[in-house]
Amino acid sequence: MRSFYIRRILRIWPLYFLGLLIAVALSYAEPAGQHFPPKYAVAFFFMLGNWLPYTQSVMWPLWSVSFEEQFYLLWPA
Repeated sequence: MRSFYIRRILRIWPLYFLGLLIAVALSYAEPAGQHFPPKYAVAFFFMLGNWLPYTQSVMWPLWSVSFEEQFYLLWPA
């Protein structure tokens, strides 16, 4: 079980957080073009993005990663 979580974290999280960082940077670089408010950034940082309503961001598909991480956190229990 431990090795599964370690592999998952090393495979998914680096790209996930890089994408999140890019979304935040784009929203500050061009506020009119990319809409990714700070509350969304915080929610997605804690893998809770699937609990928020839709946003007009290209990063919105990250909600599925949030859902997967919640599933893999709760399923073994």
